[in-house]
Amino acid sequence: MENLYRGYFLTMKKKAYYMTRDACTAEDLVQESFLRLFDKDQTLRMLKPDQLYFYVMRTIHNVTLNHVEKQKKKRQFTHNFTNDDDVDNIPDISANPEQWYERKEQSQWIEQSFESLSKRDQQLLRNKYILCLTDKENAHLVGLSEVNVRSYLTRARKRVKNRLINNLHIDRL
Repeated sequence: MENLYRGYFLTMKKKAYYMTRDACTAEDLVQESFLRLFDKDQTLRMLKPDQLYFYVMRTIHNVTLNHVEKQKKKRQFTHNFTNDDDVDNIPDISANPEQWYERKEQSQWIEQSFESLSKRDQQLLRNKYILCLTDKENAHLVGLSEVNVRSYLTRARKRVKNRLINNLHIDRL
Protein backbone atom coordinates (compact mmCIF):
# COMPACT_ATOMS: atom_id res chain seq x y z
CA MET A 1 0.00 0.00 0.00
CA GLU A 2 2.92 2.31 0.72
CA ASN A 3 4.24 1.87 -2.84
CA LEU A 4 0.78 2.60 -4.17
CA TYR A 5 0.69 5.80 -2.11
CA ARG A 6 4.12 6.92 -3.31
CA GLY A 7 3.38 6.04 -6.91
CA TYR A 8 -0.06 7.63 -7.26
CA PHE A 9 -0.36 10.39 -4.65
CA LEU A 10 0.63 13.28 -6.93
CA THR A 11 -1.40 12.04 -9.89
CA MET A 12 -4.47 11.57 -7.70
CA LYS A 13 -4.00 14.98 -6.10
CA LYS A 14 -3.80 16.60 -9.56
CA LYS A 15 -7.02 14.85 -10.61
CA ALA A 16 -8.84 15.96 -7.45
CA TYR A 17 -7.48 19.50 -7.73
CA TYR A 18 -8.57 19.69 -11.37
CA MET A 19 -12.11 18.80 -10.31
CA THR A 20 -12.33 20.92 -7.12
CA ARG A 21 -9.82 23.75 -7.67
CA ASP A 22 -8.90 23.53 -3.98
CA ALA A 23 -5.53 22.09 -2.89
CA CYS A 24 -6.56 21.30 0.71
CA THR A 25 -9.75 19.58 -0.38
CA ALA A 26 -7.79 17.66 -3.03
CA GLU A 27 -5.43 16.28 -0.38
CA ASP A 28 -8.36 15.28 1.83
CA LEU A 29 -10.00 13.51 -1.10
CA VAL A 30 -6.80 11.62 -1.89
CA GLN A 31 -6.65 10.45 1.74
CA GLU A 32 -10.28 9.36 1.57
CA SER A 33 -9.55 7.51 -1.67
CA PHE A 34 -6.67 5.64 -0.09
CA LEU A 35 -8.94 4.62 2.78
CA ARG A 36 -11.29 3.10 0.22
CA LEU A 37 -8.40 1.46 -1.61
CA PHE A 38 -7.05 0.05 1.65
CA ASP A 39 -10.24 -2.01 1.96
CA LYS A 40 -9.67 -3.37 -1.57
CA ASP A 41 -6.11 -4.60 -0.94
CA GLN A 42 -6.77 -8.13 -2.25
CA THR A 43 -8.35 -6.81 -5.44
CA LEU A 44 -5.46 -4.40 -6.03
CA ARG A 45 -2.88 -7.19 -5.76
CA MET A 46 -4.53 -9.11 -8.60
CA LEU A 47 -4.55 -6.20 -11.07
CA LYS A 48 -2.00 -5.62 -13.80
CA PRO A 49 -0.17 -2.25 -13.67
CA ASP A 50 -2.38 -0.56 -16.30
CA GLN A 51 -5.54 -1.93 -14.66
CA LEU A 52 -4.27 -0.73 -11.29
CA TYR A 53 -3.76 2.77 -12.68
CA PHE A 54 -7.33 2.91 -14.02
CA TYR A 55 -8.73 1.48 -10.78
CA VAL A 56 -6.91 4.04 -8.66
CA MET A 57 -7.84 6.93 -10.95
CA ARG A 58 -11.46 5.80 -11.07
CA THR A 59 -11.49 5.72 -7.26
CA ILE A 60 -10.20 9.31 -6.90
CA HIS A 61 -12.57 10.41 -9.65
CA ASN A 62 -15.59 8.88 -7.89
CA VAL A 63 -14.60 10.16 -4.45
CA THR A 64 -14.10 13.67 -5.83
CA LEU A 65 -17.31 13.53 -7.84
CA ASN A 66 -19.24 12.50 -4.71
CA HIS A 67 -17.68 15.42 -2.83
CA VAL A 68 -18.55 17.90 -5.59
CA GLU A 69 -22.15 16.62 -5.75
CA LYS A 70 -22.52 16.93 -1.98
CA GLN A 71 -21.26 20.50 -2.17
CA LYS A 72 -23.73 21.31 -4.94
CA LYS A 73 -26.60 19.87 -2.89
CA LYS A 74 -25.56 21.86 0.15
CA ARG A 75 -25.52 25.08 -1.86
CA GLN A 76 -28.80 24.21 -3.59
CA PHE A 77 -30.73 23.59 -0.39
CA THR A 78 -29.19 26.36 1.68
CA HIS A 79 -31.51 29.32 1.80
CA ASN A 80 -31.72 32.13 4.30
CA PHE A 81 -35.33 32.88 5.04
CA THR A 82 -35.75 36.54 5.93
CA ASN A 83 -39.46 36.44 6.64
CA ASP A 84 -42.32 33.98 6.86
CA ASP A 85 -43.54 34.71 3.31
CA ASP A 86 -40.35 33.18 1.83
CA VAL A 87 -41.46 29.70 2.88
CA ASP A 88 -44.68 30.07 0.89
CA ASN A 89 -42.73 30.97 -2.26
CA ILE A 90 -40.70 27.76 -2.47
CA PRO A 91 -41.62 26.10 -5.78
CA ASP A 92 -42.97 22.57 -5.89
CA ILE A 93 -40.41 20.68 -8.00
CA SER A 94 -42.12 17.30 -7.93
CA ALA A 95 -43.01 16.01 -11.37
CA ASN A 96 -46.60 15.46 -12.31
CA PRO A 97 -47.66 11.94 -13.44
CA GLU A 98 -47.48 12.85 -17.16
CA GLN A 99 -43.88 14.04 -16.86
CA TRP A 100 -42.94 10.97 -14.85
CA TYR A 101 -44.45 8.63 -17.46
CA GLU A 102 -42.77 10.54 -20.29
CA ARG A 103 -39.36 10.27 -18.60
CA LYS A 104 -39.90 6.56 -18.04
CA GLU A 105 -40.72 6.07 -21.74
CA GLN A 106 -37.69 8.08 -22.80
CA SER A 107 -35.38 6.04 -20.59
CA GLN A 108 -36.79 2.83 -22.10
CA TRP A 109 -36.14 4.17 -25.62
CA ILE A 110 -32.59 5.08 -24.69
CA GLU A 111 -32.02 1.66 -23.14
CA GLN A 112 -33.41 -0.12 -26.24
CA SER A 113 -31.29 2.03 -28.53
CA PHE A 114 -28.21 1.32 -26.47
CA GLU A 115 -28.88 -2.43 -26.44
CA SER A 116 -29.19 -2.43 -30.24
CA LEU A 117 -25.51 -1.50 -30.52
CA SER A 118 -22.68 -3.99 -30.79
CA LYS A 119 -20.96 -5.07 -27.58
CA ARG A 120 -17.87 -3.08 -28.60
CA ASP A 121 -19.86 0.12 -29.10
CA GLN A 122 -21.72 -0.40 -25.82
CA GLN A 123 -18.41 -0.85 -24.00
CA LEU A 124 -16.89 2.23 -25.64
CA LEU A 125 -19.91 4.37 -24.72
CA ARG A 126 -19.94 3.03 -21.15
CA ASN A 127 -16.22 3.76 -20.78
CA LYS A 128 -16.64 7.25 -22.18
CA TYR A 129 -19.82 8.45 -20.48
CA ILE A 130 -20.24 6.33 -17.37
CA LEU A 131 -16.62 5.75 -16.38
CA CYS A 132 -15.55 9.14 -17.82
CA LEU A 133 -12.45 7.70 -19.46
CA THR A 134 -10.58 9.76 -22.02
CA ASP A 135 -10.36 8.47 -25.59
CA LYS A 136 -6.75 7.52 -24.95
CA GLU A 137 -7.64 5.51 -21.82
CA ASN A 138 -10.59 3.97 -23.63
CA ALA A 139 -8.38 2.95 -26.55
CA HIS A 140 -5.80 1.40 -24.26
CA LEU A 141 -8.44 -0.52 -22.32
CA VAL A 142 -10.24 -1.87 -25.41
CA GLY A 143 -7.11 -2.42 -27.50
CA LEU A 144 -7.88 -0.03 -30.34
CA SER A 145 -6.22 3.11 -31.63
CA GLU A 146 -7.42 6.49 -30.36
CA VAL A 147 -8.59 7.45 -33.84
CA ASN A 148 -10.68 4.29 -34.13
CA VAL A 149 -12.22 4.87 -30.70
CA ARG A 150 -13.29 8.38 -31.68
CA SER A 151 -14.68 7.08 -34.96
CA TYR A 152 -16.60 4.23 -33.32
CA LEU A 153 -17.97 6.58 -30.65
CA THR A 154 -19.18 9.04 -33.27
CA ARG A 155 -20.93 6.30 -35.21
CA ALA A 156 -22.45 4.77 -32.07
CA ARG A 157 -23.83 8.14 -30.95
CA LYS A 158 -25.34 8.67 -34.42
CA ARG A 159 -26.96 5.22 -34.33
CA VAL A 160 -28.49 5.88 -30.92
CA LYS A 161 -29.66 9.32 -32.00
CA ASN A 162 -31.25 8.02 -35.22
CA ARG A 163 -32.96 5.21 -33.37
CA LEU A 164 -34.33 7.64 -30.78
CA ILE A 165 -35.59 9.95 -33.52
CA ASN A 166 -37.29 7.00 -35.25
CA ASN A 167 -38.95 5.98 -31.95
CA LEU A 168 -40.15 9.51 -31.44
CA HIS A 169 -41.71 9.63 -34.92
CA ILE A 170 -43.40 6.25 -34.52
CA ASP A 171 -44.91 7.18 -31.16
CA ARG A 172 -46.21 10.52 -32.42
CA LEU A 173 -48.08 9.05 -35.42
